[in-house]
Amino acid sequence: QADLRWVRPQLLHLAQHQELDARLAAAAALRRICGQEEQSQPVANLLAGWARDNRPRVRWTAAATYSKLHLFLGERSLEALGNMAADAHEDVRREVAYSLESIFRRAPDDVIAALN
Repeated sequence: QADLRWVRPQLLHLAQHQELDARLAAAAALRRICGQEEQSQPVANLLAGWARDNRPRVRWTAAATYSKLHLFLGERSLEALGNMAADAHEDVRREVAYSLESIFRRAPDDVIAALN
């Protein structure tokens, strides 16, 4: 199993950054890393932690990343976004909605099945 310990601090720094482009860079980096099959579980574990983080920007980044990783994480991404849909922070909820819409455009059957 892959070891992401060396890159976690850098990714977290980007995930909590004030600038949107920095947070999107974290999502893009995780998408690239997750493209290698042996890395999908460590990335899923990292995102699960971010989805529960007490910082709204980190949770926002998790939501944005899940939409980019649906191809690799499948149902896990939809389940995580569903859990995040009631987030206390409006920006996080908005990104969850956008991410679900983005996944729906690419894989409507997956989203419909998750809703049932």
